[in-house]
Amino acid sequence: MDNWLAELLAAIPAHLRRRTLYLAFSGGLDSTVLLHGLVALQRAGKIAELRVLHVHHGLQAAADDWAESAQRLATELNVPLQVLRVEVDKQAGQGVEAAARAARYAALTETMAAGDVLLTAHHLDDQAETFMLQLMRGAGVRGLSAMPMLQLLALPKGEANGQAKNHAWHLRPLLHVSRQTLQQLAVQQGLAWVDDPSNADTRFARNLVRHAVLPRLQQHWPQATQTLARCAERMASTEGLLLDLARLDLEGLRSEETHRLCVDGLRRLSTARMHNAVRAWLLELGLPAPPAARLHELQRVLDARVDAAPQLVWPGVKLRRWRGGLYALLDVIDPTLNWPGCTWSLQHPLELPELSLRLVASYVLGSGLKPHLLQQGVYVCVRQEASLPPVASRTSLSKRLQELGVPPWLRASLPLIYCGDSLLQISDLWRSPSFCVQAHEEGVMIRVERLV
Repeated sequence: MDNWLAELLAAIPAHLRRRTLYLAFSGGLDSTVLLHGLVALQRAGKIAELRVLHVHHGLQAAADDWAESAQRLATELNVPLQVLRVEVDKQAGQGVEAAARAARYAALTETMAAGDVLLTAHHLDDQAETFMLQLMRGAGVRGLSAMPMLQLLALPKGEANGQAKNHAWHLRPLLHVSRQTLQQLAVQQGLAWVDDPSNADTRFARNLVRHAVLPRLQQHWPQATQTLARCAERMASTEGLLLDLARLDLEGLRSEETHRLCVDGLRRLSTARMHNAVRAWLLELGLPAPPAARLHELQRVLDARVDAAPQLVWPGVKLRRWRGGLYALLDVIDPTLNWPGCTWSLQHPLELPELSLRLVASYVLGSGLKPHLLQQGVYVCVRQEASLPPVASRTSLSKRLQELGVPPWLRASLPLIYCGDSLLQISDLWRSPSFCVQAHEEGVMIRVERLV
């Protein structure tokens, strides 16, 4: 085994070599060299199953030719290839590059199973370019860490049960190899590859860095690419230390609710540690990180009056303070706002997709509602003007929800069960004592189950 293959094998952790490896193959120089290297390792028995994925973005006139070229090469090398056709949303407001990347990774992860490994051909120069781009965006330590060699890769939700699948892996085995070295390897092996003309378009930020900025830097500092990539490594180490510190701080801030932190505990931290802990918490929850301007407003939210219920909002997220807790919430349109409510006979489970809930009634000895009151069925609604019974008491309902400690943003989505104008039950939190059976009687228990 020559030095190049030995280095490539060393870049693949031993615990991943017997898993299914998926190579994201564009047909360009980088992925072509990587494909040939992986095939050589597989033939030598060093790695197990290798599969190739080619994403057809449909953005270039030659896209069909590239897909055919990828298929020919895969057939020649005797490796299975799958062409994934995607539609890139050019109007998404994030730029064509970002939209194509999002569509590409969505297609790649849809193909993979838990524990699989996605390999991409990002190299040393890509790392330096990413560092420069993040620097120009004013990124913090996490952004300046650029691309890790190995990271967990979240897979989309399974169709069978709606639960998040286990993670896969994303490996970049060429991250310490320069573009120049890859080109030399390709020439030595007589490899052919395709060139995407869009890679020369300096209207795109990455191409501008690649063709204009870095070459100028290298004229004065020949090792600029290596230096920038090394800076990214150091930022990654610093980010790791910051996450370790955040975990220590979060231990004293958590509650039984994963989306809640203790306000008093946050206020005891220095500003920098508070911001670091909140960033790490949001990262754990899979929520978008706050812009710096929003994070600087966090102290105002924490110091507000207890009854003020202040909040911070940025795309996709709301941070709300309530009763000594800071809550992280998805900022989405509430589908219950226009739900009119419905009647329910209790004979069969009632599915409420607007609430992502299912109601199920069953007989239980010594608990539940009095059966004779439910013979004509019940009315199920939410706390919205268009949904509540006309004579239902809004004041007593609001007071009851406050007594139960239901956060304000959840009150409008709790199922309310009425018999006429009388409130029988609030979700699975409360039942009216007046309508409940005695210990020796059989009652109707209405369970609230979450749809997944």
